[in-house]
Amino acid sequence: MDQSHLYQKIVESIRDDIASGNLKPGSSLPAMRKMTQIWGCTTGTIMRAYQELARQGLVVSHVGK
Repeated sequence: MDQSHLYQKIVESIRDDIASGNLKPGSSLPAMRKMTQIWGCTTGTIMRAYQELARQGLVVSHVGK
């Protein structure tokens, strides 16, 4: 799968989890390592998705968490 578009699919998936209540305010996103295994991609792709979610104001980033 094209890595440049995969991050968008990850963003959409997490956005859906937030909207449906599967991810509650204050809960942590899955660890990047776990996400790379789930999605079969690099940590850079997951990082890009998480950064996009933060840019959209859907998540808050805490370094080291």
